[in-house]
Amino acid sequence: GLVEPAVYHALQAQDLRLASSLLGQAIYGALNRDDRMTLDRWLSWLPEDYVQERPELLLLRAMSLQFAWRLSAQQRLIATIGALLEREEVETGASQALLGMQAQLSVLRSQRAYFAMDFQGAIRECEQVLALASRSWTYLRGSAMLYWGPSLQASGEFEAAERLLLDTFEQYADKSDGFALRICLGLCFIYSAEGKLELTRQTAPDKLCHS
Repeated sequence: GLVEPAVYHALQAQDLRLASSLLGQAIYGALNRDDRMTLDRWLSWLPEDYVQERPELLLLRAMSLQFAWRLSAQQRLIATIGALLEREEVETGASQALLGMQAQLSVLRSQRAYFAMDFQGAIRECEQVLALASRSWTYLRGSAMLYWGPSLQASGEFEAAERLLLDTFEQYADKSDGFALRICLGLCFIYSAEGKLELTRQTAPDKLCHS
């Protein structure tokens, strides 16, 4: 369970594939902590030419760019990651590791679709995330909710978006983690877009601080 010592020994043994596999398993905890510095440190341990070959490592980079909000640079990676994952599926078949990477990629694709105003495409990718992602992957699942709600609102379905986010929030036990936070952000976005500024003001402090 000690990721960094395990990766260190894999690198000492010159087993880059094992090292990258370990990092691919560890990314979910770093994402849940919004820990960009750790992602960058992990990437620095591996040769750049090898990083370019491995989808789990390029996903570390894409998520680091996400935290830095460098979306243009991130978008250039999405097609490459998608192609690598298709090759991985052909070579190894469906595995838990592959499904996790596909969930990460769907988060990135949902964001891209949302900003391209392809709201139905964003909703499909968000549904894919929630179908694939473990309940413990709060960053990925929360990010899906963050784009699902506003995509519904932007499609003219404000009431459905509000009910989706409110119901999910009320049924969720831990109101203080990243999943709950991103639901609240989604609510703020849809209320703001509808001109419901008082609800926007109330949602952030009330739900994040007092629930």
